Amino acid sequence: MVRHLLWNEAQEGHIICLAFNFTPAELAGPRSISQKTTMLDWTGHIPGYEDGATAWNSSPRQSIFDAIEKKLDQSLTILIDSVDTFRSDIESISSTCLFVGEILEALSKSQHSTSRLVLPIPSHSPLLPHLTSTSISQNLTLLVLHSPYFIAHISQSYLTPPQLDSAHPSDKFWSLFLPAAQRGEGEKLVLSGEGGAYRQMHEGIVEVVIRGGRKGVERTLEGWRVKDAGEANRSVEACLCGDLEVIKAAAARAGVSAAKSSEAPTEMDVTHGLSFNLALTSSQAEAKSKVALPYTMAAQQVSSTPAVIHYDPDSADDMDDEDPDEDLDL
Repeated sequence: MVRHLLWNEAQEGHIICLAFNFTPAELAGPRSISQKTTMLDWTGHIPGYEDGATAWNSSPRQSIFDAIEKKLDQSLTILIDSVDTFRSDIESISSTCLFVGEILEALSKSQHSTSRLVLPIPSHSPLLPHLTSTSISQNLTLLVLHSPYFIAHISQSYLTPPQLDSAHPSDKFWSLFLPAAQRGEGEKLVLSGEGGAYRQMHEGIVEVVIRGGRKGVERTLEGWRVKDAGEANRSVEACLCGDLEVIKAAAARAGVSAAKSSEAPTEMDVTHGLSFNLALTSSQAEAKSKVALPYTMAAQQVSSTPAVIHYDPDSADDMDDEDPDEDLDL
């Protein structure tokens, strides 16, 4: 996806890529990088392994700020291939967050409101909760990549398939999906190979979280896939989750199709598919209604004699007919 961003000649504006982990050649892959891109290669600057001429004291800060200042008249996209490598080099989370904040402040001086900062970052990075907080920026677009096998696993395990023709799954699906994603079940599923899952690079799921718009925080679930037109002409396109091959296979196994998911839910018939008949014919229903139940018969019976208590005295009972309180004036 980073390569697609660097390859895109049709993109408006200019890209400044700060490379810490991958060289420009590795980022380019089989194609050449767009002419609208400025590459700042810092892969050779490793703290403790530099001579005096290339000391880390020079820092990439000044180089990227100089590049931004030269392109302020254009829409800018700042891409840092591995901000975690920068954090590891300077050994400070707070300094890394300060560096990111300074880049955003420099971008705010651009004449174009479409300028942005793109940071690929792993889900287990200690920087992630800091960089996604509102103290860094009120506006945020967070793209979280998931394996399509993870969605298929949730659909089969909890019988809650996402709406295949929409990017907005139900609240019930989100209540199952988000906790499982936080526990890292998607990564465990792919690494273990459970259910035939494996790591693939031609399609996937993107959880899109947008903060700062009119709706506050908006969360959607979309798909992506690679259009294979040869090694040098591959491109990434967005699609619905239901268009992915893994999701289609899971939906087919569950007996769910994209057409059925858009229909209004109907009441489930619990007697469907049974080997015996639980339904009643009209004559059977009429005969059943005429059957007098025991408790209704007891309620209809009325006794004609008054209630009387019959007591048979025991041999040990004292049945003295005299009144022991006869002498009392009561």
